[in-house]
Amino acid sequence: MAIDTRNAPSWVCLLLLSSFLPAQDEKASGEKPPAGEIPIPSDTQGPTTELTLRDALILGRRNNTNLKVGELLPLQAEQDLRLAHASFDPELYSRVSMSRSEGLISIDLPVEITRELYTATMGVRQLTSTGGTFDLSYSPTRVNQTGGAFDPRQYTSALRGSFRQPLLRGAWTDYGLKDVRVA
Repeated sequence: MAIDTRNAPSWVCLLLLSSFLPAQDEKASGEKPPAGEIPIPSDTQGPTTELTLRDALILGRRNNTNLKVGELLPLQAEQDLRLAHASFDPELYSRVSMSRSEGLISIDLPVEITRELYTATMGVRQLTSTGGTFDLSYSPTRVNQTGGAFDPRQYTSALRGSFRQPLLRGAWTDYGLKDVRVA
C-alpha cells in the first residue's frame, strides 16, 4: 500500500486535533460497566450495622494510622534524648604507625644506618557539658636500628593527659547541652 505524502500535513493536523477532543464518559454514552466490576454502594444502600459509641471509638482507634504514628512519638523522643546524651560518653581510640628510614653517616668512615620506628597510641577522650575535652593516652614506641654505635633496640613510652576548654565560641553549658534540651 502506497502512502500519499502530498496530503501529509493535513493528516498530521487531523491526528493532533483528535488527540485534544474530550473523551466520552461511559455513563453519558449509556454503556454499562463490565460484569467484573462491582459498583461501590452509597450510604443509603445495603444493610446497616448498629454500633455503640464505645465500639465506634475502638474501630476508629484501630484503623487510624495517625494515632498509631502518634503512639511512636514518645519512643522517638526517648531515642533522640539517648542519642543527645551519647555525645558525652567516653570514646576509646587507637592509632598504629610504622616508619622506616635509611641514611648514611660519615664521621670518620661512612656508616649506613637503617631505622624502623613502631608507634602505637591508645587512649580515651570525653566531652564535657561545658564544651571541654578530657584526653588520656598511652603511647609505647619501639625503635630497631642497625649500624652505628647505638643499641639496636630501644623502647620508650609516654603517658599523656590533657584538658582543652574553649573560652568563647562553643563554651559552657548553654552551647554544650543544646542538643539535650532540643531532644
